[in-house]
Amino acid sequence: MPSHAVWQLEPHTAAKHSILRRYLQGYFPKLAKSHKRIMVVDGFAGPGVYTDGEDGSPIVALDALERHRDFRNMADCNFLFLFVEERKDRANTLRRILDTRDVHANVEVRVRQGTFVHHVEEALMELGQSPGMPAFIMLDPFGVKGLPLGALRRLAGFRKTE
Repeated sequence: MPSHAVWQLEPHTAAKHSILRRYLQGYFPKLAKSHKRIMVVDGFAGPGVYTDGEDGSPIVALDALERHRDFRNMADCNFLFLFVEERKDRANTLRRILDTRDVHANVEVRVRQGTFVHHVEEALMELGQSPGMPAFIMLDPFGVKGLPLGALRRLAGFRKTE
């Protein structure tokens, strides 16, 4: 695990971000046609940026939505992004980046500082309050620490969660 708040983007991470971007570019418009609300959770969000200025996964996910060519056609759907980062310095860096963005009215962004285990309840509560709401939950920790099977089972219990 990197010890600094911001670190160098590794090639395998850049490849994961490319896959994430393309997946969400298909995911958002397809589900926005038939749902009023969609949630995206990045359980290990990081600072949102790398040392050479490349975007981190939270920014990749937001841009996949807000820069989508059909974003205007998704205006009837509300999007909730929940970004969880354990380290305070990384969470604060992510907040600073997000504070510079003009977020659209149908997009809500929450940054939570703490562990995924601690904040998974917020995601579960949102899913419980909006039956049938699709949720894309990205869990990409450094190692397997922080991924309790009980919480994962509960998340997987919602039909439209991936």
